[in-house]
Amino acid sequence: MALRIWIFAALLGISCSANAASLSGTYVGTGADIAGMLQLVEANGGQLSGRYEQLKIIGNRLEQLNASVTGTSDGRTIVLQVRPTEVLAGTYVLSGTVSGSAVQLNGGGYGQTFHLNLTKGSEEDFKSQVASLSTSVNRAVTTANMEAELAKSGKTLEAMSNFSKNPKPELSAFVPYEQSYRSMTQQMQTALGKQQSIPSFIQSPQRGQIGVAINQASIQTDEIHDVVKSKEKEFQKSTIAAFQPIKTLAARCKDTSVQANIAPPTLEKLKSQCDRFETIIARFAEEIRKISDSYEKIETIWKQERQKQDAIVRSADVAAR
Repeated sequence: MALRIWIFAALLGISCSANAASLSGTYVGTGADIAGMLQLVEANGGQLSGRYEQLKIIGNRLEQLNASVTGTSDGRTIVLQVRPTEVLAGTYVLSGTVSGSAVQLNGGGYGQTFHLNLTKGSEEDFKSQVASLSTSVNRAVTTANMEAELAKSGKTLEAMSNFSKNPKPELSAFVPYEQSYRSMTQQMQTALGKQQSIPSFIQSPQRGQIGVAINQASIQTDEIHDVVKSKEKEFQKSTIAAFQPIKTLAARCKDTSVQANIAPPTLEKLKSQCDRFETIIARFAEEIRKISDSYEKIETIWKQERQKQDAIVRSADVAAR
């Protein structure tokens, strides 16, 4: 009888020792937007110490919590004080139950609430979930950035399409400038003929007056040219600005790594713009080429007429003496 009592007591002691050591270890909890790891060491009397680490998706970023942990457990219930390592952070009090390899904890403080369902696992399990959360955050950030880019490029594509239907300036807008250059040269030539028709032996102020008018006409030609060049610079500036979002879109259409890292609805938007991209760009570029050619043509005409006008001015200066 005494022997059986001793054996029972020994077995009871072994069982109690096993239960006492059962809380020591790593516990991991995971969710769609959270990963938590509680590492505990249980000492005599159910005294607990360790650390808690948590990463949670907040918006488009990962928020991390690192804390030291102390507490007690009787093998069925557990109470923990969680002290974040951040300066001036308060202590959270969590309590719950222990059931086999699972620990359930609830509580919080300072506006923070915890509902933790943890099971025994490994640090590798935790790291694997953290990597998954990081991938989700990166995907969310990439998707948000892509949505912003697509909003810009979408407006640009629409503007380009509308421009191609009704290009500005119209090619007919260059005709008045050409006519003005040629007309001014003709007027100057006519005035020079009139000036030279006045006999040199006659003292007439009209020769000087005509010479002044010819010089003023030359200045007017330059003023018209300045207006044309200003319009051309503005046209070039707007064209370059229009192409900038499209350059980004062109790169995205070829970048399979980016395409693989965005949400499916955003990927469909990207593919839709990429499908329209080449046709719209080709039409837009053709209209831009026509307008650019017109600017080059009008510049050539100005140089030709300006050369004639310079010769007229020199002749007028001689005739005015």
